[in-house]
Amino acid sequence: MRNRSLELARRRSKQWRIFSYFIAGFVVLILLLWFRMSSIRSTAFEAAGERKATLVRIIPVVSEGVWRTVSFLGRVEGGQTVQVRADVGGWVVERKLQRGEEVQEGQAIIILKDERKGLLLQESEARLASAKARLEEFRRKLAQNKKLYGRGIVPQDTVDSLSNDVRSLEADVAALAATYNRRKWDVRRLVVPSPISGHVVEIIPDVGQEVLMGETVARIVNTSKLRVVAGVDVKWARQITPGQELDIVVPSGGRGETIKGRVTGVSPNVDVTSGTYVLEAEVTNGDYELWPGEVVTLRVPVERLEGVVRVPRRAVLSDEKELFLFTYLDDKAMRVPVDVTWLDAKVGAVRVEQLPKGAKVIVDGHAGLVDGEVVRVVN
Repeated sequence: MRNRSLELARRRSKQWRIFSYFIAGFVVLILLLWFRMSSIRSTAFEAAGERKATLVRIIPVVSEGVWRTVSFLGRVEGGQTVQVRADVGGWVVERKLQRGEEVQEGQAIIILKDERKGLLLQESEARLASAKARLEEFRRKLAQNKKLYGRGIVPQDTVDSLSNDVRSLEADVAALAATYNRRKWDVRRLVVPSPISGHVVEIIPDVGQEVLMGETVARIVNTSKLRVVAGVDVKWARQITPGQELDIVVPSGGRGETIKGRVTGVSPNVDVTSGTYVLEAEVTNGDYELWPGEVVTLRVPVERLEGVVRVPRRAVLSDEKELFLFTYLDDKAMRVPVDVTWLDAKVGAVRVEQLPKGAKVIVDGHAGLVDGEVVRVVN
């Protein structure tokens, strides 16, 4: 009986030892997990602290005076378009120019051919030569008879008759000379010249085609004095004045080529089709060759703004209530509500007094920024 009690006591002691080892192991595991979680949290806090220094790009605040501009689509027009007509009829044997080519005043456009005109010219030339020869013969006879009359050999009537014949022949020679010159002019006008300098808009007849007298054979546009026309709203029509400088932006190779121009006038009558007023401008520098019919953009300054800061469009943000931007001051980002006057499609103007003194404008890296957040400037 006593032995059984001792055995039972030993078993219970052993069980308590095992339970104690289990509890100790569990406590050690809990401590290890706690240390592990503490290390992870510390690393996360350090990473969060590093993320607070957001990288941004900034521009300085420079107060200046700028022009606010408005843009209109315009179309280039030639100063004068001339329809070239054939002075004589004939068949086209050669086209000297093609559509779009430059032409000078008097330069040949097309060549016509009509053999009948050449034959008529030869006939007129022969008739004129014959009449001149006959006239010279009668002049010689008149001079001879005048000498004989002075000697009393021939009567006065003979001299008077020869004088009348000479005058009649002189009239015939003058008429034949006029006919000859007209035939010569017809042959010369078989070469159709350009009446003005400019560019060829169109050459109508093809080689081999018959052209009648007075028929239009080509159209030439004068490109020495180009103009640009655009439709503007009444609001801007009242503000834009003749003589005002403007920029003409021409699409060129994926970018805009800017040339200078000047407003020549604004029509006082509204166009019933478009509901706009016609603005007309001239090109003041000829460094870039414009083509009639080309579509360009007119940038017209309409308002002078003083004491403003230029800011790019990407720097201006908005929410449901207002426009704002972020400024950089003392290594922190500051949200500043602003009123923006857009100068064009890419740049706006903000009054300098709306920005904190000594601050700079954040233009990149402001996505997700909050007021007062720590930032770091990068170049």
